[in-house]
Amino acid sequence: KLGDVGGRIWGGVLPVFADNGSGSNGGLVQITLVARDLQNVAVYDASGQFKGILRPGSKRSIDVGPVAVKVLGLTSSSGLELKSDPGVPVVYAGFAFLMLTTILSYVSHSQVWAVGTGNGTEMGAETSLLPQLAIGGKTNRAKKEFQNEVDTILKELLTRG
Repeated sequence: KLGDVGGRIWGGVLPVFADNGSGSNGGLVQITLVARDLQNVAVYDASGQFKGILRPGSKRSIDVGPVAVKVLGLTSSSGLELKSDPGVPVVYAGFAFLMLTTILSYVSHSQVWAVGTGNGTEMGAETSLLPQLAIGGKTNRAKKEFQNEVDTILKELLTRG
């Protein structure tokens, strides 16, 4: 993890042949360079051990094994830029919530209400002594099927009653 570097960071591995191939690894010495905002260059050896920091244009050098490293100048050309955005978890949580509500929108639900009166009601000039029942309902999907289902239930109630 890079932590809070506060800007751009560049890195690279510099393979250097220190001798005529007579040493271990054929004389190859790997030097890792990490530059922050092209101001400071951190130098690491092949095992990842920190060796020091150099500034471009300084006359100071750092010894990495048999090789003396000196930074004359830096120029950025291309590379991989790593960024961190603290808002990403919020975006992912919003997307997950959107997916959940999208799935839930496909769930069908229906509501049915019934209101009854126990005594008779007046209907014009006549008075009915039979109890009255008012039924209503609501659904979010398949409205025609819901209407047919309620009609079927009402017909069953009338034939039983």
